[in-house]
Formats: sequence, structure tokens, C-alpha cells
Amino acid sequence: MISRLNRLSPSPSNQSKILVQSLNRQDISDDLIDQWLGQHKSLLIDQRLIDPFTVELIFDDEEGI
Repeated sequence: MISRLNRLSPSPSNQSKILVQSLNRQDISDDLIDQWLGQHKSLLIDQRLIDPFTVELIFDDEEGI
């Protein structure tokens, strides 16, 4: 089953960071992040799990989001 994004929130202090929450509190995995980002995965430079259902994605500033 493919999860959909519940919330996508740009960080007010740094636009290269985005908080993502999964729909129906599905645990976030690397495979799920790959599905969400698709071909844009190459722009991702780091990720930080906030809790099992929320992840902070950090993108390269030079590329933008």
C-alpha cells in the first residue's frame, strides 16, 4: 500500500527543510520516502526522523525544493 502525504510544511527558518507526516500514522521508511520524492530524491542531502510518523527532509540549497 502506498501512503500519501498528510502534511508538507516548509520550515520558516530555512526553506531547504520540509517536515512531512504520513497519512493514517503509517511508519515512515526509506522506501516510503523514495515513493514520495520519486526523481527528486537526488536533491535530498539529509533526513531526520522526528517520530515514527514525521520526518524532516533537508535539501541542497543550491538546487531549491
